[in-house]
Amino acid sequence: MLFAAHVTSTAAGAAASARLAVDPIAWGFDAALPALFLVLLWPHLRRAEGRIAAALGAIIAVALIFVHEGLASIPPFDEDLEAATAGGPEAVQTLRAQIA
Repeated sequence: MLFAAHVTSTAAGAAASARLAVDPIAWGFDAALPALFLVLLWPHLRRAEGRIAAALGAIIAVALIFVHEGLASIPPFDEDLEAATAGGPEAVQTLRAQIA
C-alpha cells in the first residue's frame, strides 16, 4: 500500500510540477522525501536483517559525504570544474548546462 502511494504521488508530482510555480523549499517539500523514506524503512527495522541493512546504508551514505568533490575527482571533469568554480556561480551554471 505504501509503495502504491509512493508511486502515485511521485507520478502526480512529476506531472503537476511543470504547471505549478511553487518553491519546494517554501512549502516544505524538501522534507517530504526523507519523511517518506523513513515511513517506508520503519517496518523493516523490526527484523535484525533490516537493522543491519539500515546501518550499512547509513554508514555508506555518511562515507560518501567525504568523497572528494564527486565528479570532480574523475580526470575529464577536473579542469572544467576548476575553471567553472573560478568563474563564480554563473560559470558553474554554464558548465551544468553544457553537461546536461
